[in-house]
Amino acid sequence: MDAGFGVVSSMKAADLFLPITIHLWFLYYLLLYCVGAFLLIRAGRLCLPEGVRSIPTRILGSLTMIPGGTLLLCLPLILFLKNTAGLLATGVTFIPEPTSFFAYGFIYLCGWSFWSQRTHLDRLKSWPKSIGSILLTLILYLYWLEFFLQWIGLPAGDLTRSTCDTLGVEIPDRETSMWIGACLSALMIWNGIWGFLGLCLLITNREIPRIRYIVDGSYWVYIIHLPFTVLIPGLLVHQSLGAFPKFFITLGLTTLIGYLSYDWIVRSGVIGKILNGRRWPRALGKAFKNQDLAPLDAPTP
Repeated sequence: MDAGFGVVSSMKAADLFLPITIHLWFLYYLLLYCVGAFLLIRAGRLCLPEGVRSIPTRILGSLTMIPGGTLLLCLPLILFLKNTAGLLATGVTFIPEPTSFFAYGFIYLCGWSFWSQRTHLDRLKSWPKSIGSILLTLILYLYWLEFFLQWIGLPAGDLTRSTCDTLGVEIPDRETSMWIGACLSALMIWNGIWGFLGLCLLITNREIPRIRYIVDGSYWVYIIHLPFTVLIPGLLVHQSLGAFPKFFITLGLTTLIGYLSYDWIVRSGVIGKILNGRRWPRALGKAFKNQDLAPLDAPTP
């Protein structure tokens, strides 16, 4: 640890504070999407009638109602992901990485459309459909991983060979593997979205205070977790513990610090209002007991 502090002390400030978004890349992308959406809405209200402005959201929403609609939703993702064989590379610079930026942007646009047409999502409230979609996502992942590894130069895996033998076709070349990987990745993304969205709709069809508290605090935990996931393993480096105990100790302490700081510092303050839309009282104890969580600015009867 002393050696580590010596290395850090010898570094320049520019090396310690790099101009990157680090783990906040998702919030940075989300900020860009929201600003872009706001500007488009303002421009649309000035230039286009309501009927024309609503066409994109109505089209995207209606795709969930027709057979094969998911395949059509996959097409833009396939085009975005084709150069990486379906891999969504995280962009951490302030200049967005094109593949992830446009892929996540399209998913954001779809989510925006579905939010205004939430009745379409009622069709997802089915245990067989949700479980089936999640299982299919896992199967697609296994196939995608094989084609992705082949695209980066590794030999074809056993799953690819057995599938090609069964179908009576040759093992695809690198370029074909790139397109197959992009197609499988797009299908995997949408099946995962439908499966987990349906599962959430099924198990959270009523207000559950404990879940509500975890969701409210998740943004804050996400924002502050990285320094602790670096510091805590450093403190445990000389302890005679295995990798898994150290992992779970780091996970537990980081989660504990995150939610305690959220409850004591953030939840009832200005930051809490920014993250959650309004100020809430400290309620960690109520959340453990699954009791009702009342906002500080809720109207009194």
